[in-house]
Amino acid sequence: MQICSLASLSSVSAVRRAVFFGAIAFSAAAAWLAPAGAAGLYGAGRPPIGSPAIVLVQNKANPFDGTWTINATSQTCASKSAVNVLTIVNGTIVSGAPYPAKGSVSASGAIRWTIAGLADGTPVDSKGTLRGNKGSGTYQRRDGRCGGSFTATRG
Repeated sequence: MQICSLASLSSVSAVRRAVFFGAIAFSAAAAWLAPAGAAGLYGAGRPPIGSPAIVLVQNKANPFDGTWTINATSQTCASKSAVNVLTIVNGTIVSGAPYPAKGSVSASGAIRWTIAGLADGTPVDSKGTLRGNKGSGTYQRRDGRCGGSFTATRG
């Protein structure tokens, strides 16, 4: 767990990003983060002068965070092979390129994500296991028309 002063964060949006990525904010002065006009702990939505403000940031990094290259192959899909790059932050797949992806990775390495099918947008579900810097698994269109396998490499 990291401790930093609220003053070290450059803006309210920085605090909000910290909260989004697993931070926990504690402060008698944190009421000023409420929307304008909202009554905070001090009624005026501002802390008393000289109030200490501390933000405790809990690192929830997942051992599989990072950039992963996915090489997919299929015998039954129109696209016989494809490459996608997934970015994982705190166990959540936050982006895929060139194919946007949504999904997650558990701390034990179980990975699941969904992309829109290349041919017509039908969702394609992938699942597998990551170990160290490598992984593998399978994927299947939700309508069952095709599927295949993938390998994954971090970095």
